[in-house]
Amino acid sequence: MGKIFVSRPQRINAQNVNDSLNRKFQLSILPFLGTNHLLSGSIKNDYSVNILMGYSGGVRKLEVGGIVNGVRQNMKGLQVAGVGNIVGGIVAGKWQWL
Repeated sequence: MGKIFVSRPQRINAQNVNDSLNRKFQLSILPFLGTNHLLSGSIKNDYSVNILMGYSGGVRKLEVGGIVNGVRQNMKGLQVAGVGNIVGGIVAGKWQWL
């Protein structure tokens, strides 16, 4: 399912970058159009705001998306999207809404 939303260059970067980078905030329109650019699958954010769809390596506090949120690894906190949330790892938090 993640292959539909994530571009091929982003998948290649996520496979080749072993270290996790950390940022406080991410803003994106689509998975490849945002402040984390093509490295978004390797960056863990505290807060992630996705206008349409977003993709990140992990989220630690809050993720809000217009349509779909995609997280490659773990999500801890609150995750809200208009249609759905996709998480490749562990989800930990008090609420998870669709």
